[in-house]
Amino acid sequence: MDKPERTPPSPAPVVTEPTATQILLDHGRRRYLEPFMRGERSTAEAADEVGVPVKDMAYRVQRMHRIGLLHLTAEQPRAGRAVRRYRAPTSFFVPFSVVPEPDMEEAFENLLRPLRARLLQGLAHAVTDTEWNVHDWGYRFELNERGRVSVVPMARPVEPSGRIFERILQADAPAVYLSYVPLQLDFAHAKQLQRELIELVQRYQQEAGAGTYFLSVGLAPVEGGPGAAPAP
Repeated sequence: MDKPERTPPSPAPVVTEPTATQILLDHGRRRYLEPFMRGERSTAEAADEVGVPVKDMAYRVQRMHRIGLLHLTAEQPRAGRAVRRYRAPTSFFVPFSVVPEPDMEEAFENLLRPLRARLLQGLAHAVTDTEWNVHDWGYRFELNERGRVSVVPMARPVEPSGRIFERILQADAPAVYLSYVPLQLDFAHAKQLQRELIELVQRYQQEAGAGTYFLSVGLAPVEGGPGAAPAP
């Protein structure tokens, strides 16, 4: 029988074991770990939080404990088998170096999927559940200078070639924004934009307003393009 550990685990252990990294990178599997990150739990308590059968959770717990994601913290005697309680660190660190290169895109997808879902839920609520006219929203299909068609959800343009943001910035429109914009930048300007985005987000993080908004910000060079960092 495992001896319960009485000392708290490291607050941010580095995880390199392949199965453990797969669990952390996959939201569907990581949800079984999350109750134990919030505090000490029995298998039954965690199963109730996740909404799965105890038998299913028990299998996951045994596996996560075996690979080091969970720590046994207590055993409560009872008639029959003792009730074991587990907990996990409140944070983990998975180095990019242990993620197989072909899986890197999938890893980012797994990490971003639940965050993107929150953004899309907020957008859908703003468009359909407020008094703002849903007919003012749609998809803009536009041929760009590179001869490719871009598809961007946005407010109806006021005129075909101009002021597409005029309607969305009016006082009765919800405070939402979504755009995927190809930019022609050299590396120095891309770094400048990176710094400005970080500074902007940090500035607004200091606010303490009554509403809660979800912001998604991303910047990356196009695959195969010359926008990567220059050689040292």
